[in-house]
Order: sequence, then C-alpha cells, then structure tokens
Amino acid sequence: MWDWQIIGSIRASRVSADGRYLFFRSSPAITAAPAANFAQIYRFDDEADPDDALTCVSCLPGGAPNTSIAFLEGDDFDGMLNATAGSIRPPYFANLMLPGGRVLFATAQGLVPRDINEKVDVYVWSDEGGPQLISSGTAPFDSFVADASPDGKDIYLLTRQRLVRADSDANVDLYDARIDGGFAEPLPPPRPCGGEVCQGTATMAPALAGTASAAVNGHGNVGRRKSSCGKNAHRIKTNGKSRCVKKKHTHKKKNRRKHNRRTATHRNG
Repeated sequence: MWDWQIIGSIRASRVSADGRYLFFRSSPAITAAPAANFAQIYRFDDEADPDDALTCVSCLPGGAPNTSIAFLEGDDFDGMLNATAGSIRPPYFANLMLPGGRVLFATAQGLVPRDINEKVDVYVWSDEGGPQLISSGTAPFDSFVADASPDGKDIYLLTRQRLVRADSDANVDLYDARIDGGFAEPLPPPRPCGGEVCQGTATMAPALAGTASAAVNGHGNVGRRKSSCGKNAHRIKTNGKSRCVKKKHTHKKKNRRKHNRRTATHRNG
C-alpha cells in the first residue's frame, strides 16, 4: 500500500482493536492535503469508500499548507523531558487510537483558533468534530500525548504547564483530561488578615423592646413628703438641716400694758 520506515525507536503506527482503522505517521504527503514535507498523522479506514479511506488528521483544515510536524511518542519526548526530568523515555502507549476511529496526536501546528502558543499541543481528531484541542494552547511549554483509557474518556498528557493550583513547580507532570470533568479543586486557604480587616464589620446593637417603666401603670415616682411639725410647732432650717420648733406664745394684753407704762413714764419724765 505505502512504504514507511521506523526512525530510531519511534513506533509510527497503530491499529484499532477491531482491525478497521490504521493510524500512522508519514513524511511525504500521501493525500491531497498539502503537508509541505512535514511528517503528519494519517488514518486509514478499511470500511470506507476507497476514495475517502485515507485522511490526514493533523493537516490544517481548509487546505492551507502545514508548517510543523506532528508527533506520536518516543524520541519526540526527549527534548521536553531532558529540560527538567533527565533522560526519560516513555514506554510504548497503545491507546492512541480511541473508540469510533478517533485519533490522539501532538503537533506544534495550530489547528484551531485558540491554539496560539506555537508550541506542541495535544489534539484528538474525530469524523464528527475534526481536530479538537486537549491541552491549553497557551502554555510557553510543549505538551505531548501520554496515553488514554480504553473507552477514550480519559486522555493523559505530559506538560510542564501548571493547569491546577496544586501544581506548584515547572516539572513535567502527567494530567488527565476527562470527559464530563474530574474533581473540583478545593478552595484556596483564606489569607491572613491584619489591622482593621480582622475586626470584621461593625454591627448595631439590637433595639430594646421598651424601658422598664413603660409597662407600669401608676403615677410614677412620687416625691418624698415632708413630715408635719404638729399644731404648736413650725419648721426652721439651721446649718442645712430642717427641724421643728415650738411656737412662742405672746400675750397681747401684757404687752399692751407694758407699752402703756413705758409711754406714760416717758411723758412724765
């Protein structure tokens, strides 16, 4: 059918479990899509019409020529892994052909508008949706395909980008992009407060239902009455103290006689 060779230790082909699909990488363009001599990823469908059996899944939609190669795994990882994790070669990953003829691959070619970093990113291709971006497309680092679950719901990728808060370094990490989402991230711990911020918001004291005397019926507080001094006494105040003293009784007749005596003596004299 076509001739291709294995370069180094790169395993450049996959076959689906049912034998229907063949997934491989080729450097010369073997379809009408202009690959511009950059190695691309192709899928052959054994049950499709012969004219439509071969598809370039990593080529640019719309027929524009490609400007970057597409990757599988193996030697393609060395440049990224050597930067942070030493010389580590990933094993052979078999699940890059997903159910329904979907294909996983990586390329530095921006196949969708939100892939703007000009770095290697992870894609999944399907007959219904074409190329779909799995990695962020905005990281300043390359991302590569690692593996996938047999049902295709979990896609694993390798990247140095911090995609979750728990990732606090720039080492290569393994991420799981899962259909229908994964686990919600825990909320970040609250920041320590200082100064007036720690005091919280001032609140008003609750209004009282009413004063104690408001529900009491009567004449209220009555002033203290002063005690009476009696019939033959009257009250005097001395040195700030009040006391009762008896009234002095005067005899008008005796006083009048004395007055007359003094007047008569004065005249006779």
